[in-house]
Amino acid sequence: MKKQKIAISVTGGGDKTFVFAGILYFLKDKYDIVEINLVSGSSYSVPLTYNQSSLSAANNAISKFNLLSFAKIIPNDEVLKRRGLLEFTPDIYQAIESVCKLKKGNQGNPVFNPIAVDLNKRQTVELKNIRYGIAASASFTFPLLFAPLKYKDMLLVDGGIGGNVNLNVLSKHKSIPTIAFEFDSGDIEDVALSAVKTIRYGLKKLPIKKSSLLDLIKLSKHDKYLIKLMKGANSKSRGNSNFIFTLTNASSQGLMLPNSEKQKIFMNGYTLGEHIYTKLDYYISTGVWKKVFNLNTIIDFNEI
Repeated sequence: MKKQKIAISVTGGGDKTFVFAGILYFLKDKYDIVEINLVSGSSYSVPLTYNQSSLSAANNAISKFNLLSFAKIIPNDEVLKRRGLLEFTPDIYQAIESVCKLKKGNQGNPVFNPIAVDLNKRQTVELKNIRYGIAASASFTFPLLFAPLKYKDMLLVDGGIGGNVNLNVLSKHKSIPTIAFEFDSGDIEDVALSAVKTIRYGLKKLPIKKSSLLDLIKLSKHDKYLIKLMKGANSKSRGNSNFIFTLTNASSQGLMLPNSEKQKIFMNGYTLGEHIYTKLDYYISTGVWKKVFNLNTIIDFNEI
């Protein structure tokens, strides 16, 4: 019996997106997922685990990869010009492609489609025809902390600041169910708290001077356009999907986490996957998906 084809869009949110990686790991055995649109941390957390042969292999992959190991500090006198405290080294491109088992481009089934914001054009872009390592890195280059990634005529940052779950990309799928997974939209204070937790974690892992926090404040005052974008970072993008699953009370989890926390979140997501599948199976098998748009199911992260 052929599996039902579906298309998915996944929100960003740094390492806490491993909960969605766990959900999709469960769902991949139930459905033929033809496309997964990814923002921010989901650009590496989902394919990193999705392409592994077993849960133990997925957890092992999580423990072997840490974004901060590819980060280097930007000299203080270049912080304002470069728009960030840190930058990724080019080594990260090959590392992502290797650990996620993705070669150049988006070959394979499903198509993994990273989404970023181009600061030059001031719009959201789908990074379809770019090396996956570059596309993924661009999509989770968190503004102010990491300098925007330059690629050809584009200046790319975290796609989440243009809409944390991009539903426009699902509009081309008319004949199959479309599903979005997101975190509760919160506000700028939630984003700031997550950023502070990330900085603290970064201070432990990298020789970042505490004086760099002052540079971050200067940068936030200097780059008005980026701040304007970030204030709307958690707003939903325009567009529709048949179903949306929203996780609440997850914003405090942080943007970058120790591996043990990522593994725990991943397994929580896998457990949650069965619950979500039960609902999806009913919606899809009964034909409900053809009659609804943005049917939202809210799930409390603390109850997983």
